[in-house]
Amino acid sequence: MITPLLGRPRIGAESRITHRVVSFQGFWDFLANGGVVDGTKSRDQGNTDDVLLLRPGLLMGKITSGGKWAPSAFGLTGAAYASGTSMTLSVAAATELSRRVGASGTFKITGPPVASGTVRTQTVTYSAVSTVTGVATITALPVADVWTLTAPAGTDGGTYQLEVTTGLGTASEVTRTTVQLAANANSATVDAAVEALSNVGVAGVVAVYADPVLTLTFAATLGPVFVRVQADTTNDGGVFEGGWEPVHTTTGVDGRFVTASLVQPTDGSENILSIIPDGYGIAIDHTTPADVEWPMIPIGGVIDFAQTLPLVSDTSLKTFVKTSLSSVVGGKFTFSDVY
Repeated sequence: MITPLLGRPRIGAESRITHRVVSFQGFWDFLANGGVVDGTKSRDQGNTDDVLLLRPGLLMGKITSGGKWAPSAFGLTGAAYASGTSMTLSVAAATELSRRVGASGTFKITGPPVASGTVRTQTVTYSAVSTVTGVATITALPVADVWTLTAPAGTDGGTYQLEVTTGLGTASEVTRTTVQLAANANSATVDAAVEALSNVGVAGVVAVYADPVLTLTFAATLGPVFVRVQADTTNDGGVFEGGWEPVHTTTGVDGRFVTASLVQPTDGSENILSIIPDGYGIAIDHTTPADVEWPMIPIGGVIDFAQTLPLVSDTSLKTFVKTSLSSVVGGKFTFSDVY
């Protein structure tokens, strides 16, 4: 079977075209009606021979407005991100971000905070991006979780305990309870009691008590935290009151991302639905980036994961890509490295 090069006939600079095999068995299930690749939005910056040639293996999604297809990622991050207003992307990702979105705007980053951690997606606002170094100037991602607790007026006796839950809604959700604390325990005492919890740890919180308000600022690496007051026997001059009132002031966000996390658009095409199949790829017109017909869109088959583009390396991020390509509402692909 001869696989054609999709796209319009064109005259342009010399480029090298390589046949790539993405399927493991050579068979695909196709969406027979096909679709259209957006010529303006689609580049393969990882293809140094010709960025206008979308290589087989490139992950693809649909733009929400108009329903045309485009690559699901600009590329990968070039370094791990922990905090701050600078995020390093690969030069390829930075170049495509600048071209497709502009000198400023938003993009999505998808990946785990640590190796093999839980994959999540956050929207990043950037004000500048260098296509030479790959560094983007961004609004810092990590956000500390803050709880404010107000004691009953005149409290000067009794005790209470703090129940702290971290990892909310994840498999790593853990709840621990502090030792009993005096109603008027000072900042250092509360700080030490909370940091003694196994799910918080040293430097996990900053506690400030200024009667009658106790403020707990948790490290952003803990993500969202839930605080509950337990065994509240606080009193005023021996008269039982209770009534510490916890308020969740700010929801925490763990903004860390590992190296080689996905850098993605925000127009809907970041949702991975398909992949460019075996062959020579899809060519976008060199002179006028016109839309290109994509007559047979893969929706099922066995994929050689090592041929996917961009190729992610983190274990949990690999699982994320695979799950995206084999979902209840999407394609039904499987992968050769599973067997």
